[in-house]
Amino acid sequence: MGQVTGPLATSVLKTAYVKMLPHSVERVMLELSLLVSSFCSALHNLDGTSATINVETLNDVFQAFFQDVQQRVKQCFQENAPGIAETTRLANQKCPNGDVIFDGPDSTELHQKYFELLAREALQTFHPFYGEALKKCMEQVVIAHNKYLRSLDYYLAKDGVDPFAKQKLLLDAKNVAFVQDSASTSPLPNTDRDRIVKESVKKGHVEVRRQLFQRSQKTYKVTTDSLLEFVKALLEPWLAAAEGEVERRCLKPLQKAQDELRQAMEEHNRQREKGARRRKESSKIDFSFAPKLAEVLKNISTFRSMDAAAAEEAERCEQVCQEIRSTLQEIEKKN
Repeated sequence: MGQVTGPLATSVLKTAYVKMLPHSVERVMLELSLLVSSFCSALHNLDGTSATINVETLNDVFQAFFQDVQQRVKQCFQENAPGIAETTRLANQKCPNGDVIFDGPDSTELHQKYFELLAREALQTFHPFYGEALKKCMEQVVIAHNKYLRSLDYYLAKDGVDPFAKQKLLLDAKNVAFVQDSASTSPLPNTDRDRIVKESVKKGHVEVRRQLFQRSQKTYKVTTDSLLEFVKALLEPWLAAAEGEVERRCLKPLQKAQDELRQAMEEHNRQREKGARRRKESSKIDFSFAPKLAEVLKNISTFRSMDAAAAEEAERCEQVCQEIRSTLQEIEKKN
């Protein structure tokens, strides 16, 4: 295979990257579109013509979705988590020829170290199952959440919510902040692991030989059954901790996003009622913001991205967004 080098490669790459919109500019432009949508929705609320959102119905829809996804995640975790087969295999590997004997002057220390190393190895054996379970559970959550978004879209349209408010609410519901930190560490804390090791060492089978004027000799015998019991004692709290981590990463963000969405819908209804009362009372709206609004809308309509690769492009976009924010704040203060 040949390689493209020299001026041709430079030209091709430069053209491709210049046409790409940097993340900073893309973020600002997305915020700009949301601000415009928010403003248009606010105008509907201002004159009282926006629709009332049935918050309780949508909350019931979410609760039904959330209970379903909880069951799916629990089942998915159980299907992919380690079980008795893994614990039995590990115990048999450590006692392939029968019992493990620790004898001699360092037998107590060696016995302790044996269980400490086995605990670490057992958790390392469990960890790939945790990573796979977390991945598949997240896939289940994403699929179910997309279905919920379609239901949310349906009910918002059914309530007659204006397109701008509906778009903003759907974007808020879609942008769930799932936990993105690394899953490289064991879900079971080291303190719990060390406690289980200590308890298992104390329960170990030991024979003490005493001789006159000599130090007592201890012999420890580790059987396959005792190893299996030890690995099971590790597995049980590990499963509980791993399932809790899956819930923290997959389910808690859904509930948090729903709480924020509910607040946004309730605020929409409050603004709508405020506008309806103003309309009913025939109170006048202060339109002194109109010239400034016309100027802002003109700036938006004529805005063009000069050079997406330029360092100052994001700053220029941010200035437009800031101008819109200040105009919206001025309108809210006057009305």
